[in-house]
Amino acid sequence: MSFYFIPLKERFTRVSGGKFTSFRCGKYMEVDNIGIFVEYDDEKLLTPEMIRCHLTPIRETDCIIEANTPQEAIEKFYLKFEAASWENPAVWINDQKPIIQYPPCEHLRMTKTSRFICGPKLRGEDCGTRGMCVLEWGIDPPPTGRCPIDEMVIDKTKTEEILVNGKKYLFVVGQ
Repeated sequence: MSFYFIPLKERFTRVSGGKFTSFRCGKYMEVDNIGIFVEYDDEKLLTPEMIRCHLTPIRETDCIIEANTPQEAIEKFYLKFEAASWENPAVWINDQKPIIQYPPCEHLRMTKTSRFICGPKLRGEDCGTRGMCVLEWGIDPPPTGRCPIDEMVIDKTKTEEILVNGKKYLFVVGQ
């Protein structure tokens, strides 16, 4: 199995009842037959009127999926994100950017809580024997040994098109 970086676009907004909030909750919704991801602090505010008042531009985001092939990663994406299958989806694969296959790493693991760790999981903790993986935002590579993911190079001249369910996607293998 490999890990695949999938570039996404997402309709997104935040709905708040006050000046300061932590936006502890989030969910995909449809408003006027258009999918949108809404972060909120109070479910009572999730009315179509409030969401229309807080619309923001489409944002770029991403996800990482473990799969055997890039085609399988795309299929798993659509299974994981129901809102991607809507007629007017809230989230979709950015077909202008390539899906990237990360290079193999003997230490890379994913926990049950979907965190990336380096090395076997430490008992009772959500990290590996070598710490957290560089795929976790803001994490440095381990102080000892190589990190193939941190050292990854992407040769854009090797980008190819793949076809999944009649739709074209860009794909490249990280070296």
